[in-house]
Amino acid sequence: MITKESSISKTQLFFIIIQSQIGVGILSLPHDVSLISKNDGWISTLIAGLIVQAIILVLWGLCRRFPTLTIYQIIPHVLGKRLGKAIILCYILYFVVTGSLVLSRFSQIIDIWILQRTPNWILILLMLGVCVYLVKDNLRSMARFYVLVTPMLIILFGLITYSLKDANFLYLLPIGQSGISNMIKGSKEATFSMLGFEFMLFLYPYVKASDTRKLIAISSAHLFVTLFYTYLVCLLVWSFSKLGKIYILLHSLYCI
Repeated sequence: MITKESSISKTQLFFIIIQSQIGVGILSLPHDVSLISKNDGWISTLIAGLIVQAIILVLWGLCRRFPTLTIYQIIPHVLGKRLGKAIILCYILYFVVTGSLVLSRFSQIIDIWILQRTPNWILILLMLGVCVYLVKDNLRSMARFYVLVTPMLIILFGLITYSLKDANFLYLLPIGQSGISNMIKGSKEATFSMLGFEFMLFLYPYVKASDTRKLIAISSAHLFVTLFYTYLVCLLVWSFSKLGKIYILLHSLYCI
């Protein structure tokens, strides 16, 4: 039974989805997308956002059909007990692998940029300690923590926006030069960085709001993440694009 202490508001759901989607992948997203889509990496990011939004609508339809159940309770109802247990086991393995990957990237980045002489296992233990401290409490406490740390994104936004002083917006040109196929391939890399929206399958029954308001909160959070990622990729192109520089040079010669 869902108690008052374990329930959350639609606003808290909004912040949880944002924090679930934005992770260490934000550091490698612009590079990974640009390797395939070149200057059109921002288009690939928008395509990935549309793909994820379509998946969110499908998951919302499933959750609306079973509004009081989590994914672990829904699967046996839909697929049966035996197959359902197998799928649940796959979900558990998926989250274990995902968590391990996040911890690995976290320790790697801290090791490279900050604590170069600190063993990785110490960094991983510290991160695990914070995670255990959070999950041992109720969902509302976790939601409050996510709400508390989300404003730090404003600091990140300000830091990356500082690079606009060296930006050239013409570096986005020519739009579409990488081709539709490469833009779609690049969207796959962006989609991986947007994972975390599936957390809605666990949170849905605990949110005190109507089905429509839950969908609006989740979609709004995803829209925020998509625009934030797109802005980040655009900043990379505006500041460092070699193809953009070549295009501007050729265009200037042509005008002469």
